Amino acid sequence: MRLLTVSLIVLVLQPSFHVAAQVTSAQKQEAWRNRTEAITADLLNDARELPPLRRAELLTRLGHRWWNYDPRRAAGWFENGIEIIEQAPKNENSDERRQRLATAGTMLKFVLPFDQKLSERLVSLLSNKEVSSEGERIENADRLMDAAGNLAHVDPKRGAELGSVALSVGPPTQIAGLFNALHNSDAKLADDFLLQAMAAAKQDSRGLLLNSLTYILFPTPRRIRSNNRPSPVPGKLRVTHVKDPYISPDNLRLELLQLDIAFLNAYKGKGVDCGSVLGFIVPVMDEFERLLPQQAATARQVINECGFSNPVPQQPPQSGSKKRVFDTLALNTVEGLLEVAAETTEIQARTNLKERAAILALTNKDPELALKILDDMSPEERNSMGRSWAEHRSSWAANTAWEHYKNGRIREMNLILDGVPAELQPFAKIGFIVHSVSISNPADLERDLALKLLKDARTGLRRTSVPEINKYASYFSLMRLLLKYDPPAAGAAFKEAVASLNRAEQMRENKDFKLLDYGALATTLPLSLIDMDEAAVKEGIASIQSVESRAQLRLEFVSETLRRTGLPAIQ
Repeated sequence: MRLLTVSLIVLVLQPSFHVAAQVTSAQKQEAWRNRTEAITADLLNDARELPPLRRAELLTRLGHRWWNYDPRRAAGWFENGIEIIEQAPKNENSDERRQRLATAGTMLKFVLPFDQKLSERLVSLLSNKEVSSEGERIENADRLMDAAGNLAHVDPKRGAELGSVALSVGPPTQIAGLFNALHNSDAKLADDFLLQAMAAAKQDSRGLLLNSLTYILFPTPRRIRSNNRPSPVPGKLRVTHVKDPYISPDNLRLELLQLDIAFLNAYKGKGVDCGSVLGFIVPVMDEFERLLPQQAATARQVINECGFSNPVPQQPPQSGSKKRVFDTLALNTVEGLLEVAAETTEIQARTNLKERAAILALTNKDPELALKILDDMSPEERNSMGRSWAEHRSSWAANTAWEHYKNGRIREMNLILDGVPAELQPFAKIGFIVHSVSISNPADLERDLALKLLKDARTGLRRTSVPEINKYASYFSLMRLLLKYDPPAAGAAFKEAVASLNRAEQMRENKDFKLLDYGALATTLPLSLIDMDEAAVKEGIASIQSVESRAQLRLEFVSETLRRTGLPAIQ
């Protein structure tokens, strides 16, 4: 009887437990929705304090975050931003106009994948050649091409169409991104676009398309810069497969070499741009000899005039003879690049060659040699590289030390980290630990080691004389790592990050540079911090002095809270 009574009680209470669980889940979702609305409201208040162009961009980014959850509301923010951009201020000067068009280009990438009608208004603004100067047309062509490359990942046909518009406006200076995206999804579209680009290049005596075309038709090792901006295209829609590498036919290569010669001849006696020569003439000298031997002498002469090395011989050396001077093969080896650099007197050219040698050593999986090349650079050469030297030195050391750690080579790991200049050690150690939370390169990191390195890095950041504007982002990375390995310390680290950001804002010389508007923010910002102490996070964000940085931080939290609301995402 007692057993029966207990069973009945369990049966009676079981639905109540289920309802309670449902209520709890619903309450959590409602709480996240309220948080999202509150942060969005704060963000809109921030937007009102911003100048018109900044406000337009912020509204567009907010619409991008909300689109998959509320397209109607997101479209309203898109349209509000576009209306601001379309209205040219009275007596607008050329600099103001360029800033307005640059903002339109940024907004286009966010609107384009979602609302074709609204995006056409931005395309129309950027493709209006009648009211644009020559320089503006080139800049607008680049903006359109950049947006086309992003769009081609999800809609190759529309991406190719926008690329054609960019070619008609331009010529643009970069087309490889769109071509590669098209080639990965539709070879016919890629081929048609390449032919259009070649036709545009033939009409442009300035050679603005030559570097991109050389990159496509003559794949050679070269430095690639990336601004790491957050993609306006949702990751789930990106094409992930990669087809076979594009193999360009000789007839197109020959046409491009002839365009190169026409470019060089057009600048005879006027002073050719030696940076262009280094970028798209030097790497293909072997192809000049093979496909255009009668005109190869023109290219050799210009290389000599630019003084990248000892003179290039007018005739190939006799078989078996030793060449003291470089040939193009030398520029494909680390040793050859360093030899040419040693014989080059112009400091910027010499620095570029050494940097290429270091990057090539890294590509050849010889990171210790790459680091040695950097360490052997003179102070003048390091200064010539700007921030790149410090960034290479710390990030390459972090990557190399991590590979040693994964393979159990602890002594080698310590040697690499300890060999980093003291001023850069905090950044290298943070970069090393970041690998432990990387999705693409996961591995367990011993907690004691992580805590020691985090302590060293935190102390080092406070002591290093590196300008605050170059280290505030590292505080955000440090905060993310502490949240995993030492959660109680994350709150204090958040305050330090905000204080560093405020100091960086005070010393910022370029007021157009947005400190928190960079691609790494989404990966370094510990969004789970909002779980730990919501009040502290809200207080910390409110204490950020720059309205723009404050808004950008809130924008990232909107993305996270939206994800947790339980609202159905529009597929």
